[in-house]
Amino acid sequence: MELAKHRDRDGLYLLTGSQKFELMGGVSESMSGRITIVELHSLSLAESEHHLGKPISGADVVLWLWRGGYPELVARDLSPRRYYADYVATYVERDVRQIINVRDLRDVDRFLRVCALRTGQLLSMNSLASDVGKSPNTIRAWLAMLKASNVVRLVQPFIRNLGKRLVKTPKLYFDDVGLACFLCGLDSPEALRGSALLGPIWETAVLGQLVRCYANRCEPLNVYFYADHWGTKVDFVIPQGEKLWLYECKWFETPETNMKAFVELERLAGNILSRSLVTPRRGRRVVAGVIIEDAIDLAADIVPEGV
Repeated sequence: MELAKHRDRDGLYLLTGSQKFELMGGVSESMSGRITIVELHSLSLAESEHHLGKPISGADVVLWLWRGGYPELVARDLSPRRYYADYVATYVERDVRQIINVRDLRDVDRFLRVCALRTGQLLSMNSLASDVGKSPNTIRAWLAMLKASNVVRLVQPFIRNLGKRLVKTPKLYFDDVGLACFLCGLDSPEALRGSALLGPIWETAVLGQLVRCYANRCEPLNVYFYADHWGTKVDFVIPQGEKLWLYECKWFETPETNMKAFVELERLAGNILSRSLVTPRRGRRVVAGVIIEDAIDLAADIVPEGV
C-alpha cells in the first residue's frame, strides 16, 4: 500500500544482510523491475584513505594489502589475524553448512587455504582436487559456493578470434586481499613483503580496485585476461565496445616499459584505448607511450547520485 501511494519515491524500503542467500530467499515475490540489488564489497583503497583522513603512502601499501578492507578492521584498528580467524570460523560453520552438505568442515577450511595460495593464478580443478583430496566434481561445487558468497571470483580469458594458441583456462582471485593473506598464513606485513605471493596479492588487489570502482558506479564490469602459450600475457583486459583498456600489474618501482604483450595484443586486436602498468608507487606518468600508475587511480570511487 505504501508503495502504491508514493510511486514517485524510490528507496522506501531497504533489506540488508551479510548473507545474501537467506536474504533473497526470504523475498516471496520476484519484485522484477521494482527493486535494485546492490552488492557491497569491503572497502576500497580510496574509502580507507577517506576514513583515515590521509593518503596511504607507497611504504604503507603492504600494510594495506595485509590488513584488507573489511570496515571494522579499518574503523576500529582490530587485529586482522583474530578478525579473519573469527570470520572464517563463522563463514564455514554458518554459510557453508547452509549451502552444501559436507561431513567434515576441516576439508572446507583446507580448500579455502589451498584456493588462497592460488589467487592470481590459472585455475586447475584437477590440481585443486589433488591437493584437497576430493573429486573434481566436489571441488567444482565448492568453488561455486565461494563464488556465490563473493569470496572469490573467476576472470575468464579474452578470446576474440585471436588465434588457437590462447590460454582458455580462467584465473582465480580472492575478493579481499586481507582474507587471502590470512588464509595463506602470512601473519604480518613483513611476511607478505618477503613472500613470493606478493606479486599475485598485488594483482588481486588491483582487480579488487577495478571491481569496486565499477560497483560504486552501479555499472557491470566485464574484465578478462589475455595469455597465449608463448608466455605473452596482459593481466586485465576491459572491452569498451570494440576498443580495449589494458592493465598489467607489476610490484616494483621502475617497471620495464617495453611491454611485448601490449604490442602483441594491439597488433592482434587493435583499437587500444590505453596501456597501463599498475605499480605500488603513487602518481601517474607516461614513459615510452605506456601509462604508469597506481591502483588509487583505478578506483576513484565515483558514487552515482542518490546512492
